[in-house]
Amino acid sequence: MLGLTTGERVPWKFGGPAAGPLAVPSGTRHFETIDVDRARQHFRDFSEGRIRLNFGTERDFCGMRHFRADVGRTLIETFEFDVSAPHEVLTVPPREAELFLYAPFRGALEIIQGPRRARVEPGQIIVMTPMGNATRKRWEGPSEMLVIRIDRPTMMKMLADEYGLISESFLEFEPQIVVELDKVPTLWNYVRTLWHDLNQPRPCVADSITARSCERTLLLLTVQSFPNNLSTQLERMHAPASPYYVRRVEQYIRANAAQEITIADMTEIAGVSARSLYYGFQRYLGMSPMKYLKRVRLDTARAALRDARRAHETVTRIALGAGYANLNRFCRDYRARFGETPSTTMRNG
Repeated sequence: MLGLTTGERVPWKFGGPAAGPLAVPSGTRHFETIDVDRARQHFRDFSEGRIRLNFGTERDFCGMRHFRADVGRTLIETFEFDVSAPHEVLTVPPREAELFLYAPFRGALEIIQGPRRARVEPGQIIVMTPMGNATRKRWEGPSEMLVIRIDRPTMMKMLADEYGLISESFLEFEPQIVVELDKVPTLWNYVRTLWHDLNQPRPCVADSITARSCERTLLLLTVQSFPNNLSTQLERMHAPASPYYVRRVEQYIRANAAQEITIADMTEIAGVSARSLYYGFQRYLGMSPMKYLKRVRLDTARAALRDARRAHETVTRIALGAGYANLNRFCRDYRARFGETPSTTMRNG
């Protein structure tokens, strides 16, 4: 049992036994109950009806806790469920303007988003980008989890402020990348520092200026810790300038991506051998010339699909306009890259 009866409280532990016990953070909004109806109503209330709590029978439910704290426009939450049977949290519809980090403390977490599935164990973290599908988070028994909800426009503004106007593309992380916490120590230690601060009688992040600065650091660390569609551009800002032949082919691809482009075309533009061009792209862009071409085409198509209803476009015309002559190949590549079909992107706008 969670010990949620009146006057009794079990110390909250952040990140497992090694992190040490923490009292209920004073800087958070706190909810706890042993009443199943109150728990369900709580999810409906704070999510404006978008989140539902599902489990087998009422007798499986023993209690839950939910702590929430704002750091700027970023929300940090912890959930604890004392449920003796499999249970899930269902989110519909997703908000594409949000990103989520999930880190389970107890109980393996299974995330289902359309056709994609990911399993996250304690000691791991995952970043999720809503893809137009309902998201299910499932556990087999008692569970604890940290959730960080990030406003994507805020993150894009931060990137523009810090790095300049780096892209017309919306920031998107690679679908369902599960990372060991010891592989992102700077991010994870910073999250723990924020949570410890919220446990203080007068949290530093209660000051709005400090909160904005802390949020900025958290967002920058998130972008640096997980692969995303802007990673290459960010890395290049700190890397030596790429050779002239790489820059020349980059410019050519961006200007002519809708046309048929072959390796022979690229080497002619570059003025070097195919081998030199390949290694140049791998060293400075982290991918082959043909993969770079595919990425440019898919990014172009995604931007067009988001605007398709207003522009009265079709998936076929957008695929052709992006340089794909084969619609089936386009749909396959698009789904592999973004985790959803072109029609789903078009429908969600």
